[in-house]
Amino acid sequence: MITRFILHPGTLTHALTNPHEGFFFATFWLSLATMVTNTTAYGIPNSGPWLITALRVTFWVYTVCTTLVAIFYYHVLFTVKKLVITNVLPGWVLPIFPAMLVGTLASAIAKTQPAEHALPMIVAGLSFQGLGMMLAIMMYGIYFGRLLTVGLPVDASRPAMFIAVGPPSFTALALIGMAQDVAAANIFPSYISLIGITNQALIPDFLQLLALVTAIALWVLAFWFFSIAVVASVEAVARNDFHLNWYAYVFPNVGFTIATIRIGEKLSCNAIMLLGPEWGLCYSSCGFSSCSAM
Repeated sequence: MITRFILHPGTLTHALTNPHEGFFFATFWLSLATMVTNTTAYGIPNSGPWLITALRVTFWVYTVCTTLVAIFYYHVLFTVKKLVITNVLPGWVLPIFPAMLVGTLASAIAKTQPAEHALPMIVAGLSFQGLGMMLAIMMYGIYFGRLLTVGLPVDASRPAMFIAVGPPSFTALALIGMAQDVAAANIFPSYISLIGITNQALIPDFLQLLALVTAIALWVLAFWFFSIAVVASVEAVARNDFHLNWYAYVFPNVGFTIATIRIGEKLSCNAIMLLGPEWGLCYSSCGFSSCSAM
């Protein structure tokens, strides 16, 4: 991509302001978030304590950068290019995705940090996860109205329908992870106490229960968007050539799959955990009797 921008002057500006290609600028930051998450999973067990500090610094640098992206790139979209409401796609929410993944990063990193550093990470993660999900909900209203009044997107754009699966999936995943991190970092009641709470020791358990209940509700929303996208994509598969939108076949569905597995773990439901990628079989193969937690 750098070679393209060098050989063809002006294409970088055009790419960032193009109403179709520009949205995918956010995927650069999503890739960075994935790299940091994997560094936490594979690096910390095989490295020194310096990496814990490095990841903490990286987390806050990423948070600042993606906040600026979320503000200024939408400003570019508001002023440089006027989008047509009848062409709305879930991809319009992509610029807020990197900021929303602050929650996912917090859920991955906070458990490795001392309590005094884990708490602000979790607060930031919850804040940005809420920002991303709220903006996605606003976008869903426009998107759903477009589907009802204009119909499905053109064939080449139908893979982008899977992007709608991402916000509720990653929010469910982040909420479960951050609630677990509160207990892992021993924040309550060892480090801090909340005013008005009689039994501080119950806070981690309550947060994990609340996160699970919320995650299940969000999972159903992700499931509906996934199903709509699958039906639309299958109907157009014979007419659909490769397009930039094919990126959406992967990233949102990864979050959906992992969220399914995490919910299965929390419910002690082997059917959900084993059939996470084939989520469609979960309801039929996992009745109330097969979930030991229910």
